[in-house]
Amino acid sequence: KTGKVQNEATAKKFQEVAAKFQAVIVDECHHSTAPGWRWVLRSLLNCRYRFGLSGTPWTEKNEAAALRVKAYIGPVICKVSNDELIQKSWSAVPKIYMIPVDGVVNKPIPGTHVEFVDTYENGIVYNNLRNSMVAKLCEDLASRGKNCLVIIHRIIHGEILSGLLSLKGVDHRVITSEVSARARKEDLLD
Repeated sequence: KTGKVQNEATAKKFQEVAAKFQAVIVDECHHSTAPGWRWVLRSLLNCRYRFGLSGTPWTEKNEAAALRVKAYIGPVICKVSNDELIQKSWSAVPKIYMIPVDGVVNKPIPGTHVEFVDTYENGIVYNNLRNSMVAKLCEDLASRGKNCLVIIHRIIHGEILSGLLSLKGVDHRVITSEVSARARKEDLLD
């Protein structure tokens, strides 16, 4: 019961603060259909100006999501394509390479249930073959004077890749949310 009272007090305090805003900018606004986002947006009672930004727009197939976004943020007032951004040199032409990873990763027994987290950890985080391939790609790019950004989901995965890159003598940084914003910026600019 104490937790509920504290949550209600926190919610009331937030709603008092939220009522003071006249404008909101919602980055990644396609997520505004999630319950937490909806609650926040509904709490902005005096917020006359609402701007939503998204590089991942909803599709025609999900009309309900599009209507919810429109209800909380408003209609689309401008669309910019990646081609336009490339022409203005604000975006790069993407080059995507699919690299097959041979080998079997603990295939489930037909008819059994496998948790996503187990599959992700075995197939991605702790997959030695795959991690070695990523490290090799980074090493090859570094040897040609190229910078490479590897985006991972789990900190432990970054630590594993960092160990492999260190063994190869590749200069690298692991930047996580556990590092101060200033240190992250310095690493990215280095």
